[in-house]
Amino acid sequence: MITAQHVGMITAKHVGVITAHYAVITAQHAGMITAQHVGMITAQHAGLITAQHVGLITAQHVGMITAQHVGMITAQHVDMITAQHVGMITVQHVGMITAQHVGLITAQHVGMITAQHVGMITAQHIGVITAQHVGMITAQHVGMITAQHAGLITAKHAGMITAQHVGMITAQHVGIITALVQ
Repeated sequence: MITAQHVGMITAKHVGVITAHYAVITAQHAGMITAQHVGMITAQHAGLITAQHVGLITAQHVGMITAQHVGMITAQHVDMITAQHVGMITVQHVGMITAQHVGLITAQHVGMITAQHVGMITAQHIGVITAQHVGMITAQHVGMITAQHAGLITAKHAGMITAQHVGMITAQHVGIITALVQ
């Protein structure tokens, strides 16, 4: 599982670079994904995720993103998604998160993502996206985070995930993001 407390690992049966052995992404220890350490997370059809421009992606501030039946998180038109300052993303208020309506999701301005402002992670399918509960990304229920329709998730600037410089995160052929709800 990927938790802010003790991530575990990103397993990539079909991926290649990142395997269950890696465990390079932990909020407790690493607290960041860098191109220096990781290089990139490649999936067969995922493209790549480089942290060259990232700075770091911390899970300890994020809270948690659970996607029981999300299907995907699209970042097509999202300028950036910063988890650093994001208090939490609650499914109760969200409904769904779409980059189309969002433009950018920052904790500074947001504090939380509500369904009113957003669009595409639907609360009715999700269950819970709250920083209060666990702080982890569960992929076993997600189905997949695809970049096919999502566009891409990049971390061009430090402390935020933008949708510009990365290939994509697809769980379709990958299963790179596996998580177990604790």
